[in-house]
Amino acid sequence: MTTSNLTFVRNEERITPLALDYIGDALSYSKEDVELYFFMLAVISEKHPDIEIRNQAFKYLIKQDKLQHILNNLIARHQLLLTKSKKEFVSNIAQDEITEEIQQLEQELDIFNELHFRVKRTHIRFAKEYFKVGWGQAYMVA
Repeated sequence: MTTSNLTFVRNEERITPLALDYIGDALSYSKEDVELYFFMLAVISEKHPDIEIRNQAFKYLIKQDKLQHILNNLIARHQLLLTKSKKEFVSNIAQDEITEEIQQLEQELDIFNELHFRVKRTHIRFAKEYFKVGWGQAYMVA
């Protein structure tokens, strides 16, 4: 017969890997997307014949670089949580800390996704208008 505390601990052991997998998948998708638009903006800022368009692409590239920096921080924290959660023995206190950190990371990921959406909306329009098909397709495939 199991106690409610033991049931909770066993459920936490199942929930933590699921939450970390979800976060990992979301971060992986975001990383690919951010890198794709970083690449497109970098190509436009380098190869577009109009200097004003190149300058605008460079300004967007700076924003995209900031997104990459934030995302890299989230990915590093996710990796740290994966390492913490995979230890053979995790005390109840450590499990509670891991759960709190996962919840905080999920909230920060939601905020990042909102920020990414707002920035990406502008970058999509810009890239669609100014990115030329022959510029660097061999280097980056989405």
